[in-house]
Order: sequence, then structure tokens, then C-alpha cells
Amino acid sequence: MTAQDLQNLEPEKAQGLFAALKEAQDTVRSYDTKAQIVGVGYIFAFDIIQSFARTAPAQEAVIQIGPFRFLVVWLLVFVPIIMFARVLYPSRASMSTSVRHAFYVPNSTEMTVDRFKSELADCNWLDEISAELIKVSRLRDLKRRNFIAALWASSVSYSLMFMYVMGRGLKTAAG
Repeated sequence: MTAQDLQNLEPEKAQGLFAALKEAQDTVRSYDTKAQIVGVGYIFAFDIIQSFARTAPAQEAVIQIGPFRFLVVWLLVFVPIIMFARVLYPSRASMSTSVRHAFYVPNSTEMTVDRFKSELADCNWLDEISAELIKVSRLRDLKRRNFIAALWASSVSYSLMFMYVMGRGLKTAAG
């Protein structure tokens, strides 16, 4: 299928393909934005929790930092941050297809304008758009799963930090 064949494609089908591709690309970008905002919010909220924990009454035995407690604190703080970063930079397998990947122009010194135009003229545009839509849709779903996992990790982290601070306060009040 050439560019002419794509033009001969029913307008509704062509518009539908392009609309689906645009929606998938927009959703991928929105997950990036959400992950950045929530990740920064998590870091700021952690600082607020930490300052509140410093004002809570504490016993000397609780304040001593051992290697296990140090590891737990680092895991509680940094695992959610790393998980939000995985939304921004997911690892994904490349798709093996017979398309030319016209939507990705390689940064190559071998590529010239004439060669690129020649490759585009030989493309099956329906296959190219379909492959790009599948690739972006997979990326969208991967980012969604990573975002939800990061939200769960931050929820667990917040819950454990809350229980720790409350336990310190109750232990001090009781004893």
C-alpha cells in the first residue's frame, strides 16, 4: 500500500486510525506528567511526614539507627520514587515487524533526504500506522501498570510511616 492507497482508504477508517494513534500518544504523555507530579508530591509529602516525626515524642531506644532500620527507611522512601521513574522511562521490548518504522527516523549519517523519500514511497502506510498504534498502545498500557504500581508502593510506604510515627507516640505516652 502506497501513500496513494492510504488516500484511497475510506476517510472514516483513516481518520479513525489517526485519532486512535493521537489518543494513545496523548495518554502516554499524560502518564509522564502524572508520574512527575505525583513523584514530586510524594517527595514533598515525605518531608512533611519526616518533620512531623521529628516533633513527635521519642524514646532513646527508638532513635538509634541500626542497619536493618536504615535499610527499611531507604526502601520505604526510595522504592516509590524509583517506581515513579519507571513510568517515565519504562523498559520495553521492541516490536519485530516487517514495517519500515516510518514514524521513527534514525539519527544516521547514512540517511539522506532522497533515501528517506524513497523509503517513504515504498512504505505500506496502513501497516506503518497500525504498527505505530500497537507500539504506542503497548507503551501506554505499560506506563499505566507502572503508574498504578507506584501509587500502591507509595500508599504502603505512607501507611507504614504513619504506623511508625503513631507507634512512637503511643509508646512514649504509655511509658
